[in-house]
Amino acid sequence: MSTAHDPFSEGGKPSRRSRCSPDPSLNIDYPLVKPDGMTDTKWASLSEATQRKLSNIHQDRISRENAKAAADAQKKPRAKPAHSGTFTTQYAIDWAKSKGWKIIDRERYDARTKRHHDLQLGIDLLAEDPTQDGMIGIQAAGVGERAPHYQRFMDRGGPEKAKRRSIRIVYVEFVRGNKTPVSEEKWT
Repeated sequence: MSTAHDPFSEGGKPSRRSRCSPDPSLNIDYPLVKPDGMTDTKWASLSEATQRKLSNIHQDRISRENAKAAADAQKKPRAKPAHSGTFTTQYAIDWAKSKGWKIIDRERYDARTKRHHDLQLGIDLLAEDPTQDGMIGIQAAGVGERAPHYQRFMDRGGPEKAKRRSIRIVYVEFVRGNKTPVSEEKWT
C-alpha cells in the first residue's frame, strides 16, 4: 500500500474542505453564572470550560423552573368535588341499623379502577325491613346534592322499575358529624 494515498500518514492526501467541519467562529460572550452553593474559591479554581458547562446547566435549570412556575400560574385552581365524600354511606348504614333494618348490600369501591359502583337504580344501600314486605333502597348524600342523585335514579329506571322490583327508595341527607339525617324524602 502506498503512503501517498493514506490520509493519516505523514505527507498523506489532505482532506477535502467540503467534507470538513467549519472552524468554530461563534464567540461565547454571554456571562458566566456561578451555581448556588459553590464557593468563590472553588469557582475560581475551575477551568473556563468547566465554568461554562456548570453555568449552562445552572441557567437551564433556572429557565425550566421559571417556565414551570409560569405554567402553574396559568392553570386554573382545582375545583372542589361536587360530592361530600364517603362519610354519607357509613352514616346511612348506621342510621338504617338503628331503625332495625338489615343491610343486604351496599355500594362498592373498586381499588383497581379507583371508582365507586352504586347498586341498582343508582342507590347506595339495599336494606330489608323485617316488619314490612319488600326492600328499602337508601340513597345517602350531603346537603344540596339531591339533583344529581335523583337524575341518576331516573336515568336507571326511576319509580316504575323500583315498583316492579318491590323496592321503596328513601333519600336521606347527612351533615358530617351527625348520623341523624337532616332530611328524609321518599322517592317511591
